[in-house]
Amino acid sequence: MERTASISLMGSRHLVIALMVAPLLAVAGWWASGLLYSQEPGPAQKGGVYPLLEKSNCRYASGQCLLENVDFTIALTYVSGLDGHFLLARASHPLSDILLAVGENEQSAPRSMDRRGTSSREWRLALDGRPGAAARIRLVARSADVIWYGDAATHFIKAPVPGVQ
Repeated sequence: MERTASISLMGSRHLVIALMVAPLLAVAGWWASGLLYSQEPGPAQKGGVYPLLEKSNCRYASGQCLLENVDFTIALTYVSGLDGHFLLARASHPLSDILLAVGENEQSAPRSMDRRGTSSREWRLALDGRPGAAARIRLVARSADVIWYGDAATHFIKAPVPGVQ
């Protein structure tokens, strides 16, 4: 009888130790694999193709949509006035060109944006009207032989103010 009691006590002691050590080993393994296999962010390589990530302000009526990748940013703004509807793009680095498509399906034809000013950082595209709520913006930009591409929702476009076009 004493023998079964000592085995039971021994088994539960090992179980408790295993339950305490297992999470520590899991965290240590996660940290070690990240250390061995992770890549350090670095500058964009000439001839490379990099994605731009849609920031959270694109998903609500903020008036502006930011697309980013480390230190490269493109800010999109929708402008509506008496002279028409426009999508403006302001880049953190000079761009050689930028193509943009606005539509609800992926079949929308991309159009080239027009450069504003001499800095090559501000671009403009005339739209036929206000994009629908389900529309997406897809863009491809080139800067110093590096290609950047992104996809964003149009929820950032503010609702029209009554009496103002």
